[in-house]
Formats: sequence, C-alpha cells, structure tokens
Amino acid sequence: MKNKIIVTSLLIGSLAYGQVNLQAPASPVINQENPFLDASGYVNAKNNVGKGLYFPKTDLTQWEFKLDRVDPGTFSNYFDGMIVYNSGTGKTIADETKGGKQIDITPGFYYFKNPNQTFPDGSVENGYWVKLIESDKNGGVRLTNMTTQERDAMRAVPKGIMIFNTDANCAQVWDGISWSCMEDIDGKNTPMPDMETINPNENPSQKGTFKLTGFNDAYILSVYDDHYLPFVDATEPAALGSLNASNRQDPLMNYQGRLDNAKSQYAKKIIVNYECQDGPCNYPNIVKSTTISADYLKNKEEDAEIKLAIYSGEVPTGTGEIIGTIFSNELLEFEQLDINKGLGAERTGIKIATFSGIPDFTGSELTEDLYLIPGILDRMQGKMTNGVYEHEFAYLPIRLVIDPEKNFEYTFLNLNLGADYANINSPYFNPAKKWEENDHINDFHAYGSVFQWGRKPDGFELIHWTSPSTGKSKYDASGFSMKKEELTTYNESCPAPFKTPNLTDWTKVHSRITGAKEGAYYSNNDKMWTDTILNLPANVKGEIGAYWSSRSLNDGTAMIMWFNNSTSNSYFNWHKHSPLPVRCFLWSKNY
Repeated sequence: MKNKIIVTSLLIGSLAYGQVNLQAPASPVINQENPFLDASGYVNAKNNVGKGLYFPKTDLTQWEFKLDRVDPGTFSNYFDGMIVYNSGTGKTIADETKGGKQIDITPGFYYFKNPNQTFPDGSVENGYWVKLIESDKNGGVRLTNMTTQERDAMRAVPKGIMIFNTDANCAQVWDGISWSCMEDIDGKNTPMPDMETINPNENPSQKGTFKLTGFNDAYILSVYDDHYLPFVDATEPAALGSLNASNRQDPLMNYQGRLDNAKSQYAKKIIVNYECQDGPCNYPNIVKSTTISADYLKNKEEDAEIKLAIYSGEVPTGTGEIIGTIFSNELLEFEQLDINKGLGAERTGIKIATFSGIPDFTGSELTEDLYLIPGILDRMQGKMTNGVYEHEFAYLPIRLVIDPEKNFEYTFLNLNLGADYANINSPYFNPAKKWEENDHINDFHAYGSVFQWGRKPDGFELIHWTSPSTGKSKYDASGFSMKKEELTTYNESCPAPFKTPNLTDWTKVHSRITGAKEGAYYSNNDKMWTDTILNLPANVKGEIGAYWSSRSLNDGTAMIMWFNNSTSNSYFNWHKHSPLPVRCFLWSKNY
C-alpha cells in the first residue's frame, strides 16, 4: 500500500520525476466521472503546445506481461484494452501465459484484446494484440496489407475484421466462417434494389441463358423451452404456445428469433440455385414482398411486410449458388416455440410466409417458403469463445428405436455438432434438412466440426468446408492443437442432457442399423452407409465415416465408430489428438 501511495503522489502532484511530465498541475478530483484522465480544459496554449499524447515505444517481440500485481483493484481485467506503440517487427513471444497468443507484428499502435477476464480466474493466454487502422499520407484509411499466408496465421479473428490481401489484390472481410473479397460478399457488391417487381418473360442476360432453379427453404429459429424431452412425435402439427411434457426441468433454451433490415445481423440469408448456359450470364435485381401475420409476431399487433431480395450480378457457365436476403424494414421479433408442441409432419415447424411470383427467367415462376422452427441449442450457444460468439448452432431431435418390445430407444440430434445446416447465421441453415437416396454421405454442409478427443468446444474445432475433401480450420492448428498427453479427460461437447455415445451405445446403434446380432461390432454390409435415420455423413473425403465415442482406450487412443460403403465397425481405436466429428445422443428409456 505504501508503494501505491508514493506512485500516486508522483502522478497527481506534477513533480518533475523520471518520465512523468505534465503541462500544468494535475487535479485528482474527477472521481466517479466518465474519464479516467481529463485534459480538455487545457485550451489556451498554442496549437502545437500540449495537444499530443506521447506514447513511449515498446518492442512487442519481447513484451512480457507482469502479472504479479494483478488484483481486484489493479489490472483486474488482465490488460484488456491497453494500447502501446510497437517498434518491433516479427512475432510476439511464444509463451502465451506471458504474451498472449503469438501473432506477426509491424511497427504501429496496437491494443491488447482480452475480453471477459476477471480476477482471480483470468489470464492473458487467450488475448492477442490487434493493430489499429493505419492512415496513408494522403489521408485515406489504409487497411493492413497481408499475404494470404500472413492472413491465415492470424488467430481468434473477430467477425468483421478487414484486411487488404496482396495475393488476391482485394479488400477482404472475415464473416466468422471465411474470408471474402468485398465484391464477392452476398453474391455481389451492389446497392439495395428499389424495384418491387420484374417482368418474368424477359431474359435480362446480355450473354448466355440464365435460369433460377430453386431455393433452400428458409428457417428462423425462435425457441423458449425448459421441458424439451421427451418431445412430441413429428406427426404432431407444429403450433404456437408451450407444453410441459415431462416432470423434470431440462436446461433452459431461450433464443429470440428476429428479422430486421437487409444490412442487419438479423437479415436472413438464403441459397438460390441457378443454371447458366453459354455464359457468363447476367441477371438483374429481384425484390418480392409478402406479409407475415401478427399471430407469429411478439412485438407487433398488426401484420408486417417482409421482402426477399436477390442482388444483380454475373455468373459463369454451369450450375451454382448465389445469395438471397429476406428482410424487414422494421425489427420483427417472433413468437418463441416449444418442441413439445410438435415439429410438424415434415419436421419443418410452422410455415409463416410464402414469396410467390419469383421469375426463373424462362417464363415460369418460383416460390420460397419461410418457416418458424424451434430447436435444441448448442452447448456453447450464447457463450463467447476467443472473444466472439462462434457457436450459434441448433439441432432437432430424432428417435432411433433399438428394441421396440422393451420400449428401448435413443434420441439423437439430427446433425453433427457444428454442421452448416445447424448454423443459425449461415445461409445454409436448415435444421430440418432432408436428403434423397444417399446424398447425405458426401454433403460437406453436414460434416460439421472436428474435435480432438474430449477437448472442450473452445473454437479450435470449427471448420469451413468447401468440398467433400477440403476444409479449413477457423484457427491456426499449431496454436490450438493439444498433445495426446493433455487429452486425458473427456469434456462433454454435447448440449445437456445429450452426450457423446460410448462404446456400448455405438455398438447398439450399429447392431440396430446393420442387422448384426446384438453386441456384434463388425458388419460386412453397407447399411451404416445407406442409413436414412441418422444420415451420418462420411466426412473423411466423403469416403469414410468416423465418429468419436467417449470411451478412452489408453493414454494415446480412444474408441470410434467407423464405416465405409461396404463395412462398418463400432469397435475401432483412433489417435486422441486427431480430429473427428461428434454426433450427440440421449438414452430415452428414462424419459
């Protein structure tokens, strides 16, 4: 305490001591006010006197945080928001316990981003230095220049960060899943269209023949449910209201569905499929309107207009996808649903709106449906990891009857953890996704996250898949991978009370689906591959399906369930540090 008093007197007494120099005597009497320092009254001096804040230079390549003085009153947020002027070039120190996550740095101002840290449980390990925006000599804002390799070396990148990629020669923005050049965002970098209709008999393409071939169904998740198991069978029509179907309280699920303007995070992105012959093909702006009944709205007593917009652009010859946007000119909040009130015969929730009369540019018209649907929220939904909300996922329950005579069944989540179809913010969000024949096997939008055995869902598992054999980790694997000796305890990644199947559970599932005798863990048929109940994708290049169990075998390996197009095995061991997907289940006999 004595040391603190001495240091404070040096600061507020304006004594000429060491490096502390002030223009005038300081006043220590702004307690309980917004600023922590205030020099706004020093206005009478010349323009170039007393107007600058002079930062000392420091070399962040050698920077180490001093943690011995951290306490409730000093540095209690573990330096979150601290600004320095860096003079070094290279990498920050490798020891994350002293320097935060290692990044590449160049001279300039940096602030330390380390949110949600409080004494005594905080640390600097997950924090990282962020360079402030530079301005060029002409006064314009200059984005940080990076090569693709330098960009991909960044870790814990918050959504919305922009850089200039010198390899791609474009400004790129991180949307939480991937980097996109500005002109590619949402299909095209064009203004919001004003038109309300377009003549469906006119082909707008200057070159080639353009055709819209269809949409994915659009879903808005809105759920409030504290008794979501057991759920009412899918044959029950979905309905508004709540129904407590069990005598126990499950973890509360509370997600408010919203729709807002086209530039808001609450705009709904959808996938639009097209064909282009003799391209490139051009297409114009399309805007269609429809109405949502006030019955489905929580914050309005009258019906509301919503719009579907497809922004003009140019596409190459072949088939592909562009992005459409469903939005409202005012914020709409939707009624929250309860899974126990039913999911509908098609497991699609409640249809709340239909856009009709959408031209396909061959003389026909298309429609697009919007559904309101409940779901089971991800274990980490609403929780920050790496300074951002990156686990916005929701799933539906499905039943797998193991032994009907004994009333023994499992309830599974219908999608792998982290699948695109489960991502609330993805244009692919489709928790009721259905496949024809065997299409699920190499559908990489169903692959989802890949976990090291037993590792907590801390963001390292998030993958952006671009093909059945190509995926990119959201974070640099070298900074997020754990060694096998660190993977000793299975930390559950499934939303409670769901869990990862153990060895016995997978063997029961294997026997039920393949027809193998009870307890048999190997089969010589393709029934796991062609199964249409769980629809497990083969996320190893679309050729092999492999899923963790919670059963450890030894210090370095754990048990997995494995299948291909001719055999399957529920008793197979795999390296704990190698990443695999997780499919969650619940033993339903107790409910």
